[in-house]
Amino acid sequence: MAEEYFDLVDENDNVIGIANRMDAHYEGLRHRVVIILVFNKKRELLLQKRSLSKDTSPGRWSLSASGHVDKGESYDGAAKRELREELGIEAEIKRLGKMYQNTTLEHRMRNREFMSVYYCIHEGPFNFKKKEISGLKFFTFDDIVLMAAENPEMVAKTVSNVLKLFYNRGNIRGEARIIEKSNKSEV
Repeated sequence: MAEEYFDLVDENDNVIGIANRMDAHYEGLRHRVVIILVFNKKRELLLQKRSLSKDTSPGRWSLSASGHVDKGESYDGAAKRELREELGIEAEIKRLGKMYQNTTLEHRMRNREFMSVYYCIHEGPFNFKKKEISGLKFFTFDDIVLMAAENPEMVAKTVSNVLKLFYNRGNIRGEARIIEKSNKSEV
């Protein structure tokens, strides 16, 4: 697998350099990611169960699709790419907003990330790589809140951060802040 390179950004999300994935995470360098929330027509949210071989949050339920914005790539381009790569789908995406997350993960990795959050409606079928994702399931918001409260080790930190900030519901712990929020949200 080719080494991934990301744009490094300042506190205002302006590009100031580049770094590889490992340096960005182990040195806590600020970079960009996208998150795509996939809902079905019943307004349930698709979560992916990360494979045990992943370097962050292995075996935990995580958001529908997410990934780093590659060097020179736009947030919108990265969101569309991640939907194709992770779930094997194409869908019309809408932007919810942008947030900043500064969290410490496994193995002393530190995520300092601007996260552009999108959503789409899709019923499947989904075509995912089993070495990346061990399963997919639609959950109600209340079921996610309950799982995060009762078994926080089952849920990636980002799930709690995104849902707390964008939906302000339930007893969800969050360690991030919203930078901007879209005025139009249909979900």
